Amino acid sequence: MLIAEKKFTIAAPQRRVWNLWGRAIFDSLRGMGKMKVIDENNFRCEMSVKAFGFFPMTMYVRGEVTDITPYTSLAVALNISDRWKMINMVQKVAFSAKAESDDTTSMVCQAFVDGLSPLYGWALKGQVRHQVDSIFTGMETKLRDWT
Repeated sequence: MLIAEKKFTIAAPQRRVWNLWGRAIFDSLRGMGKMKVIDENNFRCEMSVKAFGFFPMTMYVRGEVTDITPYTSLAVALNISDRWKMINMVQKVAFSAKAESDDTTSMVCQAFVDGLSPLYGWALKGQVRHQVDSIFTGMETKLRDWT
């Protein structure tokens, strides 16, 4: 299920946007800690979140880069769970870039969520959407500031 999408244009060449892309993503991830890179496609990390808007929780993330096409796309599959495995979800995040001209690049950021139980889906969907929107907006802001 598509949970968030953001489209925007950056006044910079596609190659420049690509070179800043990863840094913009990681700088926009609030609450991320204990990052461990397993290999060139896999990583693990912990994220501090506020469950239900007020209850502090640590979520454990296993990530795998599923697509990387230089200058045009990056996709990551994230398996996210809490310590007790009561909350489990699969989130797929995709970023794509397209050169609109020599000095303008359009971006599309999308996040999909699967695997949430109906109860947790109802209770957490809005929070997950808010978190992803915050990351996408942070990424856009950083790319605009740096170009």
